[in-house]
Amino acid sequence: MALPASTSDLTLKLMDSKSATRRSAARSLRKRRDPSAGPALLAALEQEIQDPRTWETQYQMIMALGESDVISAIPLLQTIAHTPREATMVFVATGDALIRLAACQKQTDAVWHSLVHQRHEDVISGALRGTHMAHLPVREETVMAIMTTLQDYPSDHPIMFWAATAAWRWTVPAAHHLLTTLASSPRADIQKAARQALQGKAVKHHVL
Repeated sequence: MALPASTSDLTLKLMDSKSATRRSAARSLRKRRDPSAGPALLAALEQEIQDPRTWETQYQMIMALGESDVISAIPLLQTIAHTPREATMVFVATGDALIRLAACQKQTDAVWHSLVHQRHEDVISGALRGTHMAHLPVREETVMAIMTTLQDYPSDHPIMFWAATAAWRWTVPAAHHLLTTLASSPRADIQKAARQALQGKAVKHHVL
């Protein structure tokens, strides 16, 4: 039986000539959550982000940085969040990673206010997802800022699925009102998530 690859073995694969190999290595490092892989992941992403064709690999590298608590990745992630690109999932991963890293620095609320001010819906979707998946606490005034931003979207907009999953633990009346509205969404996944949240149940979801 082959021994599991070490962190150092995986970081070497981040520079492989094949995108599929780099992506697999990033996914494995993401599961490992080893902060020592941070410098290699960051260097690899700086190269990878230049090629729009490899967005799936970029996604896994960004998620690995966020889930491995690599604080040094924040400046690059902020740049990615402000750089136009077609692959929206790269933005979703960036929002997810930024809010996780904000939590590491006890700056979840400050970063949330920055994100809602910037109003990038894919980044906000990712931040909602990260808030839900990592069980991050958010202050009431921050929740209200998020609710104000979400008012601009119809109940069947994709962002509302992650709004529903995050809002299950929010007690402000505006969050309850949102969930009540989403419980009648034309989209079945949003409707189901909202109804579970109204029952006080966390929505379980597998993230790419």
